[in-house]
Amino acid sequence: MGIDYNYIANQIVLIFTAGRPTTEGIDVREVEALVRQAAASVGRQEYFENYKAENQSTVNGQWLVTYQLPLATDAITGYKYAALSENYLPLPKNRGVVRVAIADSTYKGKKQIAFINFENYENLRGGSTIKFAGSYFYSLEAKKVYVLPACEAVVKFQNINVTQAVANDATLNEAQALLIIQQVMPIMIQRYSRRADMDTDANPNAL
Repeated sequence: MGIDYNYIANQIVLIFTAGRPTTEGIDVREVEALVRQAAASVGRQEYFENYKAENQSTVNGQWLVTYQLPLATDAITGYKYAALSENYLPLPKNRGVVRVAIADSTYKGKKQIAFINFENYENLRGGSTIKFAGSYFYSLEAKKVYVLPACEAVVKFQNINVTQAVANDATLNEAQALLIIQQVMPIMIQRYSRRADMDTDANPNAL
């Protein structure tokens, strides 16, 4: 059986209950949610450790997944944007997104879109520099990828492919699984021991 979030969650329950078959009061789905949060933390931790040890600012490939995302229109700015996945890893200097490309097969221009800081885009917008740089740019804000027109006045496509760092269980290894367990176990002890104490207080005759 592969190492996925559900497998790790069940292993944590077994460890926490010392292998007893009963899991009363413990919802495996709740434990799995804790595992997902811990996986995101492990992904960020690995990024910082790689940067510190090897001055490596790129994301480990096993955390990278490409999603095709539909574009929507921001009601305030009018810019087109796509919402990043729920398990997206927000890394420093926007390194959680490594590539954005136009997904529509009917679009005949250059597919890959270059990154630009939102502030720089606003300062350069309308000038000749930005118009000669390419058809579109992308920028990141609040877990959204914004598509910003350069020499093109409007966005002429509906979908983008976004390669982003995400906490996912598709490529988890044993070492990472152990790190996740180490992070979740203290939370389990605090959360479920407290519940047990509350149950005992509510029922003084309970053993």
